[in-house]
Amino acid sequence: MPKPTPRHTRASRAVRRLSLLLAGLLSLAVATGAGGTIAYLGLVRDAVNFVPIGGGVLDREEGPARGGNGPTSPLAEGVTNVIVVGSDSREVLSEAEQSTKGDADLIGGQRSDTLILVQLDPRRQKAVMIHFPRDLLVEIPGYGQDKINTAYNTGGPSLVIKTVKELTGLPVHHYVEVNFTGFRRLVDTVGGVRICTDRPLIDEVAGLHLREAGCRILGGQRALAFVRARHVEGDVIPDFARIARQQQFIRALLNKLLTVQSLLNFDLVREAAGNVSTDEDLTPIDMYYLAREMQKLAAEKGPSAAAGVDFRVVPSAPKAIDGISYVIPDEEQMRLLFDRLASGRPLGRLGRAAALTDASPATIHVQVYEAGGRRAAEVHRKLLGAGFAVAALQPAPPRFTESVILYASESLGGVVARRYPKVRTEKVPRSELGQADVLVVVGPTGFRR
Repeated sequence: MPKPTPRHTRASRAVRRLSLLLAGLLSLAVATGAGGTIAYLGLVRDAVNFVPIGGGVLDREEGPARGGNGPTSPLAEGVTNVIVVGSDSREVLSEAEQSTKGDADLIGGQRSDTLILVQLDPRRQKAVMIHFPRDLLVEIPGYGQDKINTAYNTGGPSLVIKTVKELTGLPVHHYVEVNFTGFRRLVDTVGGVRICTDRPLIDEVAGLHLREAGCRILGGQRALAFVRARHVEGDVIPDFARIARQQQFIRALLNKLLTVQSLLNFDLVREAAGNVSTDEDLTPIDMYYLAREMQKLAAEKGPSAAAGVDFRVVPSAPKAIDGISYVIPDEEQMRLLFDRLASGRPLGRLGRAAALTDASPATIHVQVYEAGGRRAAEVHRKLLGAGFAVAALQPAPPRFTESVILYASESLGGVVARRYPKVRTEKVPRSELGQADVLVVVGPTGFRR
């Protein structure tokens, strides 16, 4: 790959700064950034859990091991692909928790409850996170066709990696795993995550009881129910709606955590380091590099830094085969998505929305303008809390004098507008929106739900 221009280099650094934080590695990056010293790296390595991966399964990163000032890391250059798995193992839960989520003996092993591929590519200005539906029908190497979430139970992390490589044609450089208890503790350690919904969300199986629309702080237990719920009343395709909520939660978590204060919180560091597992090749030096870069980003961009993450889902559609529910890949669209990932080309709208499912707030880029409205900062904060990709608050151009929500696509604008039904909306040409999907103008006429 040719040497980047200075502008290209800045873009690649922006990607790196968000990097593995985006999908569970945020805890590792936070952990190594707190002290900012080489001596702290040994402590982190002792705290982190490592997952044995068979030899030859993981690939090596491209590019030289250059990390700028301080420790060097291969993450500083080249393309890096990371698999992030949320494991549904019940063995780490208490007896009371197993009674609501399933006893380990009854479940019979564990599966990858959530599977995400994170790509960091210096040719892009954003990190990309691709969700794989858990019922996606794929070829599992050596075992034939089955749902992708069975790969973990069948052959552990190594088979998950091989399956993703077979499906995508992409190399995989690192592996990260978070279990139920680790996820819950991480959320509790950061003081919970603010989530806003535009309708009640009830799932008796997952224990999710959000009985009214609106905003609330989710602690670890309710956050776990939120991201795992698959039987929510009103969902058309549960697997896809669940992914949309997961994307929303991750975005909201990033919106909260990408601050200097959070990245320097030693209690968060100490708790977080022990609650994820990684492959042994992801070294404390890599973690130090990631944390240092994210601290820079937090100082420069504040909470709007999380907008540098691009959420996607593998193009697919549900289908029943012999009475069993599967998700079948759209071979043409899926191939295009992974080919563009491999070549560094723009992804367009590939995988941005799932079939028959509202767009996730995490996939909608919003610009908030202040046009004399005193509530602009509050609206900006609430949209961040709702998990939207929100740019920094800006004064409105002179042509805007009253409150209005502008959009080119009703499928995207409607997700924002439903949160503010009393505010006027207007459909406009895409060219009037700039880099945003939706413009939210807060004027002196008020901005009420």
